[in-house]
Amino acid sequence: PTRRGDQTPNTRTFPFPQYEAIFQGTFVSTSNYNGLVATIRKRPSHGISFTGSYTISKTLDSNSAFFGSDTDSGAFADSRNRKADYGPASFDVRHRVVAYYNWELPFGRGRALLGGINGWLNQVLGGWQVSGITTWRTGFPFTFTSIDSSTTS
Repeated sequence: PTRRGDQTPNTRTFPFPQYEAIFQGTFVSTSNYNGLVATIRKRPSHGISFTGSYTISKTLDSNSAFFGSDTDSGAFADSRNRKADYGPASFDVRHRVVAYYNWELPFGRGRALLGGINGWLNQVLGGWQVSGITTWRTGFPFTFTSIDSSTTS
């Protein structure tokens, strides 16, 4: 039962007969990423702080998905010429801007507005902040696919 290979008449014997067939899946692809990030920061002053960053990048590959997805088949168009599929990756985002901001509102004790309030009113109105993160980016690349559904007789 440990012999391998073709036997006559067309039967094979494997060491693990409970497995009918074993398939190996490999991901063979080429990827390349280049990017540049620029960041600007405004240190806290007058209750306002800000950080912004801009990224310009380019991602190229010959196959973005192992099993495929809605936008990528996961297979080469011509498995003998993989270089023909090399181009923008399905997850390539060329431009991305991210802004982080924080503003301490000027209400409450020691602040510009309502600075003289004490007690519960200071607890309710003082110490509030407005902050957030905002992201802008370009879209993902896409490929038009044409399928000829006409039948010829």
